[in-house]
Amino acid sequence: MPQALSSLAVRYPGIEVRTVELDPEQTAGAVKDGTLDFSFVIDYSVTPVTWDPNLTRTVIAVERLHAAVPTGMIPSETVRLAQLADYPWILARESDHFGHAVRIACHQKGFDPRIVHTVAEQPTALAMAAGGLGVTLVSDLALELIPDGVDIIALEEPVMRTVSIAYRTTPTRRPSLDLVINAIRTAAAEKGLAIGSAPVSSGSAPES
Repeated sequence: MPQALSSLAVRYPGIEVRTVELDPEQTAGAVKDGTLDFSFVIDYSVTPVTWDPNLTRTVIAVERLHAAVPTGMIPSETVRLAQLADYPWILARESDHFGHAVRIACHQKGFDPRIVHTVAEQPTALAMAAGGLGVTLVSDLALELIPDGVDIIALEEPVMRTVSIAYRTTPTRRPSLDLVINAIRTAAAEKGLAIGSAPVSSGSAPES
């Protein structure tokens, strides 16, 4: 988002974008009731959501989740999620969208993670992993945050998440919204999160 807004301010100084940070579970509802013009929504491959026909989405990025473990704990380039069953976990609470998705992914592989530290912020979770306190999962975008003392290991059976922008479905939409969306998609592509030639809008947004 910062990279996209900085670029937008240079190219289109007449567009003012104001941001509000909400829990992922709240964003689609805030768009639907008109509180926000658009929002980010996240959909995990292990927990597909029901999409609201009153909202439309633009896919921004498709990311993989990776295992983040203390350095040297798992001397391998890949790991099966089930191989992490016996390790202590650092994870967001179950009511958190990410925390819920990871629990579902683990459950599908035959175990429930033994969570010893409940942490919402990924930088904090990664710092705790660097301290040898447990393992967690991180997305492609979070790889920029990896501290010393943490190894990133690819999951042999990938868990994916889709990051989209949701906005109200209307016969026409403001050109400024398209400019904002395109700026965000460009910034995602520059971070290696390109999704090919996906259309500017596709599908609907999740029900809240």
